[in-house]
Amino acid sequence: MPWNKDGGGGWQGGGGRGPWGQGPGGPSGGGRGPTPPDLDELIKRGQDSLKSLLPTGGRGTWLIPLILLLALVAYNSVYQVQADERGVVLRLGKYVRTANPGLHFAVWPVERMEVVPVEAENQTPVGSTQNEGLMLAADQNLVDIRLTVL
Repeated sequence: MPWNKDGGGGWQGGGGRGPWGQGPGGPSGGGRGPTPPDLDELIKRGQDSLKSLLPTGGRGTWLIPLILLLALVAYNSVYQVQADERGVVLRLGKYVRTANPGLHFAVWPVERMEVVPVEAENQTPVGSTQNEGLMLAADQNLVDIRLTVL
């Protein structure tokens, strides 16, 4: 059933009703429910409210980059030290303090925190390969030494 433009906006042979015998608004013949707000109007209201928040009626465009810069500094200044680690705070490369586990703040461009694992066990095996542990003693004898340095 094609749409009939000449017949007053209804379906052909339907008398203004759809193919199931109802009008365009459903069985009650009303509208399609609440209409959604106009998108352009929402954007305009959002821009107006943002301009009212800015000083000098929207001419303070320096405020947004300043807020972004402060957010970047705050993001880079917060450090978390785990339970098996310690934090070493360096101010311009020089040792300042040691931080215990937890959440810490060190001002990012000036201070830096290096997180060091203190409860990790490092092993260095010596003599684990075939000829690595062979040494010549003072009495000209070969000694095979195998050890692990912790």
